[in-house]
Amino acid sequence: MKQFLMSFLLTSFSTTILVLFLSLLFAALKTKISVKVKYFT
Repeated sequence: MKQFLMSFLLTSFSTTILVLFLSLLFAALKTKISVKVKYFT
């Protein structure tokens, strides 16, 4: 039971990190694109 709990926690933890990382990446890309548009048009 304890092992199951540990694996569950690990899975949810890594999923949260992945989601955060992806949203950060998306935000960075969006700002990069808007900066590019601002400077190159």
